[in-house]
Amino acid sequence: MINLETKEYCLNKLYDERAEIEKRIEELHIQKMKLKSKDYEMGQFAQERDRINGFLNNAFATHSKTSARIKEFKEDAVTGDCTKCEEKIDEKDLQENPCRRLCIKCQKEANNHNHSGAYANVGVGTP
Repeated sequence: MINLETKEYCLNKLYDERAEIEKRIEELHIQKMKLKSKDYEMGQFAQERDRINGFLNNAFATHSKTSARIKEFKEDAVTGDCTKCEEKIDEKDLQENPCRRLCIKCQKEANNHNHSGAYANVGVGTP
């Protein structure tokens, strides 16, 4: 298990990240509401709308992942073990990225396999 200090640090970081995501979602909704087809040339309105929708979809997915990770921390389901090799993830690495599920070694392997799709984007990145 991870120590209490790391757990609290990670939870606080995740709460802050989730608040930033919620703020971004609100900003994107406002941008979408302000879109007016008369302000764009033909086709540009749809492109801008689709661009904003893409950002919104990404933000919702990240929000969902962040919320799920918060739940895992709160339920003491985060052991700090790599989900691939089951070695301990360095607590500094976990603090840097509370959504980390792979140790550095396994993450490097995943990044090397990223081109083939194996382990692509597993366990790292902003929730």
